[in-house]
Amino acid sequence: ITSSIKINDIDGIKVNAYPNGCNPNPYNKVVIYLEGIDPLNERNADLIYSQMIQSERVAQLRNHGYTFVVVNWKHSMDDIRDNAHRVVELINYLKCQADDPQPYVLIGESMGGLVGKYALLYMEGNQYQNDPAPDCAKLRLMHNVRLFISLDVPHQGANIPLGVQHFYRDATNLFCLNNMLGTARLASHNLFLDGKAAK
Repeated sequence: ITSSIKINDIDGIKVNAYPNGCNPNPYNKVVIYLEGIDPLNERNADLIYSQMIQSERVAQLRNHGYTFVVVNWKHSMDDIRDNAHRVVELINYLKCQADDPQPYVLIGESMGGLVGKYALLYMEGNQYQNDPAPDCAKLRLMHNVRLFISLDVPHQGANIPLGVQHFYRDATNLFCLNNMLGTARLASHNLFLDGKAAK
């Protein structure tokens, strides 16, 4: 399955929609899926959809008129708060595109769950009420999400013991510095451990 709708209006994320074809407005019933951390940016929305959503149980939601909106981070290593504000912008966009928006379902995979939780909490606070969001987004109270599902999310922080981190860096230095490819691979691993999202 490939996406028939791409939402390009939001910086920092690539958003593809997979409508079921039965609903006259695909934005009325939406499941939003947030990708997890992807340090090498190897997955695209179609791959995420086929790996994580296209199963018999989840696909049944398509029969009930749901459109799946898959968020693929351009830089998953960005600060979680920055990506959360992009999700807020996406939810505002979806609310404005729908003529009769039903409450959304939000699914966050791994780090995407942390991003989603932060976005929802932000939209429930007073600061969101003073946000310069479009009027159509304010018509629906807060985030309009009725169900939040988190998959393998480190809600209390990722626990990578210091010994494992040092071993990982030392082993990578030992085996990967002999060639250009190894140097690039080492840089990507350090980016993974030292990125703002990981911290």
